[in-house]
Amino acid sequence: MRASYPLPAVVLGASVILRVPYRLAEVALGVLTAGLGIYTRGV
Repeated sequence: MRASYPLPAVVLGASVILRVPYRLAEVALGVLTAGLGIYTRGV
């Protein structure tokens, strides 16, 4: 299913991530990147 209005989600995501402590955001990004890498290797 395709998002009809992606801009509000981008703005909301940006405002949320700017409120998260830097280190926590960095770790979350690393986990997300590793998870995507593992997922794509299995597909």
